[in-house]
Amino acid sequence: QAMFMALTSVMIQQVVPDEIRGRVMSLYAMFAGGIMAVMILANGLAADYISIRPLLLFPGALFAVVMVAAMAGMPRVRSIVRHGGIAELIPAVAAAWGWRQLIAETSQSAPMRRT
Repeated sequence: QAMFMALTSVMIQQVVPDEIRGRVMSLYAMFAGGIMAVMILANGLAADYISIRPLLLFPGALFAVVMVAAMAGMPRVRSIVRHGGIAELIPAVAAAWGWRQLIAETSQSAPMRRT
């Protein structure tokens, strides 16, 4: 779990533009920490009623299926992971959410690329 958290934090910091990196990292930390806490509580309660094997096998299999489906269905995500940078995606997301100031800021900056 610590390895996953470290790797995802590094990946997020590499692909998110400087202007919004703090906001994205705070949301990531909030979601990751909140989901872990809730699932630990739920798994602890479920362990009292069913065996441990389904508690480990079912989420693992579900995770594998979701990841394969996501990677097959989202070529833009694969491109972000391979090449870095999401600056070209931000205007579309910001427009969908109505963030006019973010559109103006990111349209002036160049997309980040990993070298």
